Amino acid sequence: MAAKETRERDLAWLVERRSQIQKFLLELYEFDQELAPEEREAYHPVFGLLAGAGFSLWRAVFLSVKQRTMRETINDASRLLKILIETNAIGFPQDRETEQWMVGYYDNNAIFRLHCVVEDATAWQILAPVASQTDQQFFRRYHPNQQDHYAQLGTAAIWEDAYQGAALCLALLLKAHQQKRGGNR
Repeated sequence: MAAKETRERDLAWLVERRSQIQKFLLELYEFDQELAPEEREAYHPVFGLLAGAGFSLWRAVFLSVKQRTMRETINDASRLLKILIETNAIGFPQDRETEQWMVGYYDNNAIFRLHCVVEDATAWQILAPVASQTDQQFFRRYHPNQQDHYAQLGTAAIWEDAYQGAALCLALLLKAHQQKRGGNR
């Protein structure tokens, strides 16, 4: 019975998070679609990072329920390489076949992009007028050298943490855009 309860809780988490990331992607898309061409270019340093992080979180959520083990992660990395060599293609079925490695890849990709928000001077220049020192420190904690705590977390918790960063970044981008538009009136 306990295993069934856990599984049903996992399914509920999956449905909620899939909806959450879809709403995030829709909000990011709608923001982009409302921009004039010159605004799209000006915001691309942040928008591009968010699009990549959003895609990675969208893909990772499907793989984030199970606990990872180092042995299975290493085995899945080898399996992934073999699939790439044999077929030269990766799709969602192969993501599922190698999910122990893939979930880390997608989560890490999102996390690295979030760290780039503060390390890329052009991207940070867009957000800096509306971001606090706390926001800047929040993104800095995504630095690869500051991720030891992730070894203690399950994949769902890592996904949640990365999503929180993506949501903050989008909120700052929307605020920066609103402030810029308000200042131009």
